[in-house]
Amino acid sequence: MQKITFIIIALALYCPFSLYAQDIRPPSMPDATIYAAISRFNPAYCNDGIKGLAKAVDTCYQNTNDTSPAMDQCILGDMTIGRILLKTHQADPKILDKKPSDILLDKNILVEGEQSYLNLASILKRSYMLSFLPRFRSSQEEEILPYLKQGLKSVYDGTISNCKH
Repeated sequence: MQKITFIIIALALYCPFSLYAQDIRPPSMPDATIYAAISRFNPAYCNDGIKGLAKAVDTCYQNTNDTSPAMDQCILGDMTIGRILLKTHQADPKILDKKPSDILLDKNILVEGEQSYLNLASILKRSYMLSFLPRFRSSQEEEILPYLKQGLKSVYDGTISNCKH
């Protein structure tokens, strides 16, 4: 038994670690991800406004595995809430001037709970925490947000379209 354990450890040390941390994020935002996010969030927003959208995003995060490409939909929904808050003047844009490290370290900025989804600082903190998700484990931090922003405008437009708000 010890010999098998030794062989497994030796193989693990011998194999390049890059085999374990391959990038699972596609080079560009797939259209299917954008359409799926719109389909997921538009009814929630149209039926219950931003609170319905916040609940749908929370449910998305809770029901999606950290390594799943579907996590991109949850993140795009979250970023859409942030955009709505800014465009409707429900958020102070000065938070965008803060350093990401200050936001990440601020223990008063919650990332869970219904109210956190309606708070721009919380949305930013969740966005900055993306690099810690297994979904993006081998991506460079500066690549993650630009990748997600590729779909943000389309998801935002599609989520708020054809609603009576």
